[in-house]
Amino acid sequence: IGYNLTSPDPHYMRVVSTYFDPNFFGNIILLPFILSFVNIINNFSRSNLIKFGILFLSILLTFSRSSIAATLLCLLTMILLYLFISMKNRRIYKSTFIIFIAFICSTISILSSDFVINRLADRISSTSVSDGSTLARLESFSIGQELFLREPLLGYGYNFSIDLQKQLRGNIALDSSLQVILISFGLIGSMILFILFITYIINLIVKYKNAFQYEKLITFSFVLYLIISILFLSNFNQLIFYPFWIIPVIGVGTFLSIRHVNKK
Repeated sequence: IGYNLTSPDPHYMRVVSTYFDPNFFGNIILLPFILSFVNIINNFSRSNLIKFGILFLSILLTFSRSSIAATLLCLLTMILLYLFISMKNRRIYKSTFIIFIAFICSTISILSSDFVINRLADRISSTSVSDGSTLARLESFSIGQELFLREPLLGYGYNFSIDLQKQLRGNIALDSSLQVILISFGLIGSMILFILFITYIINLIVKYKNAFQYEKLITFSFVLYLIISILFLSNFNQLIFYPFWIIPVIGVGTFLSIRHVNKK
């Protein structure tokens, strides 16, 4: 946890803020978090429960509004998926209820801390157009929209608009990865990238369609994480172009694509 009395960083009193951006950290560990959820449902044990709890606590203590919102969205989606599977197979997964109860109990325990609840309340209550962070992102979005409208079809080329971005924003580049892609490659290039992304997801789903349930759930979790990261989280940070995000994502995606699938 980092804090500077003379020039306080906006990340002070947030986990790993001395060494790592808490927002990026929360976005990145969301992948192992959602995979740990699948693992604990299918192989419930004390060690897996502890791992799940540590990852959940780490995300919560980043106090990143986007990361916490994405985590809750992932959890809700996975819980609904498991409920659907239970009804379809007419089988109740005990571990699903155990993890749900453990999640509720751990959340209540964490929120009982005055520091945590006050910090969360401060972060959430500041989510308005008067908040500095919100204003900065609105300004970034407005500048990105302006740059895109100047070259909407072909764009500027990758990284060729960086000087213009800094000039308009005061030596700071844009926040949204999606806007950077649109500005760099225009509508034509962005549509090609979008089609490639959709094709990859469809091929991955088709490949694991008849695999064992555990393998299908791992693949679904990865696809869910990709969609939330690219369409939601990357609007708040330059996540797509961040090496600590894109390298492990490409690694996991490549592994799922080339591995041998065990058919049922």
